[in-house]
Amino acid sequence: MKTELIRNFSTASLAAIARSDSSLAVDGNTLSDLDDGRQSGEGSCCSDFAANIFRRKTLEKKFPILKWLPNYTLQKLVADIIAGFTVGLTILPQGLAYATVGGLPPQYGLYSGFIGCFVYILVGGTPQVTVGPTAVMAIINYTYTRGKPAAYAVTLCFLTGVVTLLMGVLQLGFIVNFISTPVNSGFTSAAALTICSTQIKSLLGLSFAAEGFLPIMEGTIYNITKVKLWDSVLSLICICVLLFLM
Repeated sequence: MKTELIRNFSTASLAAIARSDSSLAVDGNTLSDLDDGRQSGEGSCCSDFAANIFRRKTLEKKFPILKWLPNYTLQKLVADIIAGFTVGLTILPQGLAYATVGGLPPQYGLYSGFIGCFVYILVGGTPQVTVGPTAVMAIINYTYTRGKPAAYAVTLCFLTGVVTLLMGVLQLGFIVNFISTPVNSGFTSAAALTICSTQIKSLLGLSFAAEGFLPIMEGTIYNITKVKLWDSVLSLICICVLLFLM
């Protein structure tokens, strides 16, 4: 009797152990299947992300040269050469003047006039634009680099480019919508007055130490008797010619 009970108990124990082993095997297979699915899911996400970045439409959006270069013709090349000479003749004196407004040597105005164009060939999306220095940039550059070496201005331009690139990558252009029109108009008008005031001394042939709109106006009134006649006449003639050409 005892032997039969022990034999039945051992058979039941072995059956239970076998069932537990089979369940563990099933669970192990399930876990391995989950791991394989997770790895395949991560691989598919990476592949989808790479495919989304390197697809033709995305690349043409980031690098417009891939879109218009295959359709570029000899006629367009001739038109671009003529436009290049025209814009070059305009931007050369403009770059020299803006370099003076920004408190930098004249050659830096020439550098900023044509270096940006080479980069814009690759990433530029608008053909009707002139890439180069502007009056507002010159004024801001003069505000932060006044009395310092030119390397400070170069560093400022580099950091500005990095910030602009990051804003483009992160698609933060909507921030411009929070700048109201009166603020923009006031800033532009103040920049125009500041630029005009910085040229008064050169137009009238005066030489005195003053920076900013009010100090320059006060110095001009104080030194009005020292105005050079022929410098003023030449300045007036140049202004009239520019207005006539416009």
